[in-house]
Amino acid sequence: MTSYVLKVDEGKLSSKILINYLKSLSEIGKDIVLIPQEEKPYDAEFVEQVLDSMKSEGKTVKLEDLWK
Repeated sequence: MTSYVLKVDEGKLSSKILINYLKSLSEIGKDIVLIPQEEKPYDAEFVEQVLDSMKSEGKTVKLEDLWK
């Protein structure tokens, strides 16, 4: 099965027609499944923090000092 991601402006008539068509196809059988997605499925600030931490050199901690 292949997945496609479509960005749709739900305010446009052509987009409404396309969505309704896909919904009708998904109701007929199991061949097409519509899975709505959020505009931003991740937190951009968190991603920036992760990328910044990947650039850092890190810190070494001795095993005996780990729980102090």
